[in-house]
Amino acid sequence: MIPADLSLEAYEDHVVALCFSAAPAETDFARLGAPERWKIYRRMVRSRISKVCVSAMPRTMRCLPEERRKALFSQWMAEDPPRTRIFRELPVQFGAWAKPHLLADSRAWLSELAEYELLSWTVRTVDERNAQPSEALSFERPVVMSPSVRLFSAAHAVHIKRADEAYPQERVFACLYRDPDTSKAVTMSLSPFIYDLMRRWHIAPAESLTESVQRTVTARGSGIDTKLIDGLSGVLADFLQRGVLLGSLPSSA
Repeated sequence: MIPADLSLEAYEDHVVALCFSAAPAETDFARLGAPERWKIYRRMVRSRISKVCVSAMPRTMRCLPEERRKALFSQWMAEDPPRTRIFRELPVQFGAWAKPHLLADSRAWLSELAEYELLSWTVRTVDERNAQPSEALSFERPVVMSPSVRLFSAAHAVHIKRADEAYPQERVFACLYRDPDTSKAVTMSLSPFIYDLMRRWHIAPAESLTESVQRTVTARGSGIDTKLIDGLSGVLADFLQRGVLLGSLPSSA
């Protein structure tokens, strides 16, 4: 029941502050009536949000002492409270806020691990119903990628699970996508050229496949030869089989 002297907007603001402020006063609980009930509600909300973030970044969270993890969640909720009711989007919001804190960690790979796990989480939960229409792959038209595809590069091999939670320095180029049969996130290692080509598909989606290949080759200061064409043909066939590529944009689009 909303107190008679509070508007609906003021009531909602008070509930948000009650749930997410670092240390609400007893009077804040009493303001809404039934203080003990609201204390329980606050613990439930904060616990649920923390759990979904841990589910999205299990390895990253294991690398943080429990007290530090709790302190980060508390600081995040107080400084940048959740702005969406969609729970699957909350880990990404937390990750964006926490990035400077993770970058400051002495373990140089920690922020990369968080980024990788959040990309994997996003791939698993992305809505693919708005995928562009596609036809058979053609070099004369732009490619159509699965909406789940995400690119990832890092200086450490954080995409490989390790029992000791210590990741070696190793240049990584990869893409993540959702397997159409299992709905699981799959990580596929890429050559630097294929990584750059896929970045081109993202930043210049109107280019034909031929144009994107030519401009990627030029940007890398190399040339097109038989070896490159043969290798690219194999990669494109693999991408189509995996569902990374859906084909080409129809000529009428």
